[in-house]
Amino acid sequence: PSYVFLKGNVEILYDDGNILNINPYNPIAISSEVIGRIKKIKVNSSKIVTVENLTSYNRINDDKSTFIFLSGYHNTDKQRFLKKIAEYNKEVIWYHFGDIDPDGYYILRNLINKTGIPFVPLYMGIEQLERFKKYCKHLEKNDVIKAKTLINNHFYEEVMNYKLENDCKLEQEMISWLNR
Repeated sequence: PSYVFLKGNVEILYDDGNILNINPYNPIAISSEVIGRIKKIKVNSSKIVTVENLTSYNRINDDKSTFIFLSGYHNTDKQRFLKKIAEYNKEVIWYHFGDIDPDGYYILRNLINKTGIPFVPLYMGIEQLERFKKYCKHLEKNDVIKAKTLINNHFYEEVMNYKLENDCKLEQEMISWLNR
C-alpha cells in the first residue's frame, strides 16, 4: 500500500464510528487501504499544504496549517483522500509546496486537474529563485521542454520564463532547510 503522511489539527471519522484526532506534533501515516474507510475529515486550520518531498515535510511546521506529504505525483487513493478533505472543509486555502522546477509545476497542475481543488504554489516563485540563487541548479534539456510546454498552456508563465531566462531551478529541500 501507499501512505499519506499527515500532520496538523485534524479529526478523522471512520465509517465504523471511530474518531482519530491528530495534532501538529504527532504526525501519522494513513495507508491507502484505510482511506476508503474514512467517512469524514475535519481540518481545524485555515490552510492545507501538500508537500512534494518527505525531507521538507518533516522540516516544515506551522500550528495554523495542516501538512500532507503526497510523494510527488499522487495516485487515485491519495486523490480520493484530498477530495474527501475538500468536501468537508470548503473554507480552507489549499497550497502546494514543491520543487521550483518545471516538474514541480507539473505536479501542481496534476493536483489541480485531478482533484478540482484550486491549489496555489507556496514558496515556489521568482522570489525564492532570487533569494536562494546560489543554491540553484542549471536546467536540463527535459526541464526546458517542460517549461515551454507550461508556458504554452499559460500555467505560471512568469515563473517559467524566469527559469528559462536565468537557466535555474531549485529543489524545495533548500528552502525548507534555510527557512527553518
